[in-house]
Amino acid sequence: MGGMKVTHAMLVGCLLAAAATVQGKDAMSSTGDADGVFALLDQLHSNDYAEREAADAALREMGTPILPYLTERYRQSEDLESQLRVQRIIEYVYFWDEVFSQNAFLGIEHVLHNNPADARLKENEAGIEIRRIIEGTSADRAGLQGGDLVIGVDGVRLSSGINVSTFAEMIRTKSPGDRMEFLIFRGTEMMTFDIELGIRPIPMYANRNRVPKELREHYDTQIAEFHEWWNDELGGRDPVRALRVNDMIRIGSDAQPMFDYSSGDDQP
Repeated sequence: MGGMKVTHAMLVGCLLAAAATVQGKDAMSSTGDADGVFALLDQLHSNDYAEREAADAALREMGTPILPYLTERYRQSEDLESQLRVQRIIEYVYFWDEVFSQNAFLGIEHVLHNNPADARLKENEAGIEIRRIIEGTSADRAGLQGGDLVIGVDGVRLSSGINVSTFAEMIRTKSPGDRMEFLIFRGTEMMTFDIELGIRPIPMYANRNRVPKELREHYDTQIAEFHEWWNDELGGRDPVRALRVNDMIRIGSDAQPMFDYSSGDDQP
């Protein structure tokens, strides 16, 4: 497979194969599909930065169906740089499937607003005031602004029993891609926003104080299970760089692995 050039058609073919898995099919059942995956793995060593990035992105998009091919390449390689590149993709694919894609995220920092003197609120109602919009999130794309006052969600007005945590939980228990309708006051103007929820930006996991307790516990559990999975799949072979819970670093393909295996605000 060495030196095999990955064409646009091959990239498309591999991505279509991965999509077939979502429909209940085995995306990697044919020799041609496997050849495409290994060609992309070969392209990770290209001297051309754009080609390396394209191959890296394509492999990540394929998701968990290609984990057997990634682990096979990792076992076969004796080159430290090659192992490091493959390890980064393994980590990304595994934790994307088990952690990052599991909970919905709106992208706001918020506080409770329950001022009885506010004429916008009816008796026994409260609101959630948006203090800041996190750039690049669903809230940002939908046009929400700091200072907006949320008074209703999915056709139901917020009661005086609401708090910042219960509001965040309403969103977090949804799935990425779900839609929610928010009734909002912007000043004295009432507005409705129908918003498709996204995922929590992955770099936020680097700061455990910015991840809700339930997600931190799930994250820690998955890290322990990843250790077991790694040992089962790779026969105890040590990773190039070990996994540490609080050492999440950026995901770009020119970065170190996301985790270091050696160690042991509630935003919706």
